[in-house]
Amino acid sequence: MSNMICVSCGCGCKILPDNCLSDANSKIKAFKTYDKNEIAEAVNTFILIGKANDGLLGQTCFDTLCDAIKTAQLQANEYREVTNPNYLQGDPLAEFWAYLPEIWYNLLKNRHFVNMYAANMVYYYYKLGLADAETLLDGDVQHNRSGNINQNDGTKNITSADAQTKSTVAGAIAKGHYDAFINNFWNKNKSAYGCNTAKDCCAPIGNCENAANVQNVSYVQTKRNRPRPTAL
Repeated sequence: MSNMICVSCGCGCKILPDNCLSDANSKIKAFKTYDKNEIAEAVNTFILIGKANDGLLGQTCFDTLCDAIKTAQLQANEYREVTNPNYLQGDPLAEFWAYLPEIWYNLLKNRHFVNMYAANMVYYYYKLGLADAETLLDGDVQHNRSGNINQNDGTKNITSADAQTKSTVAGAIAKGHYDAFINNFWNKNKSAYGCNTAKDCCAPIGNCENAANVQNVSYVQTKRNRPRPTAL
């Protein structure tokens, strides 16, 4: 059961559920990147908001998305705790998805957006130096054997050089998913969001020198059609 309110996150919310990210990229589950808030903060800041408010959404639009997520989660919590505390597992009304305004539902459910967000989490896992950090239970590791037989297997964290190589590969993959999202969803739908939008030529990993101006478009909080609750 997802909980999208995050008290330890700077913005106060998660953008996508942990299981959604794990399904999109198995490395996220293996590295437990959803437990490291600095990774999501990096993706939110550098990709969605932008270093100079020139990311996909920009600050104002990102804040609107996060507020919508938190509000939807509170409504789902009310349904679970007050309206129907005997809800069944899998009841769609018990999830925050049922209460998101349609424009945000469409964005977060878009597979290219999910793949892009997940791929960038993997990229920043390497870029922030977490893969080669000393850890007890996780981290990207190398296996070493003391002999030719498959015994006495030991592990150690990968080197900084290895992490940098993996970071380069992960960055290329993240850019590919970014481009797929831009071309297959964002360019066709961004006018509905009224967000700061980076130029199509801007790379997701790096600085975008020029960004579009904020559009004066009102945020229409159109709720999606809800499935009717089932009487128990």
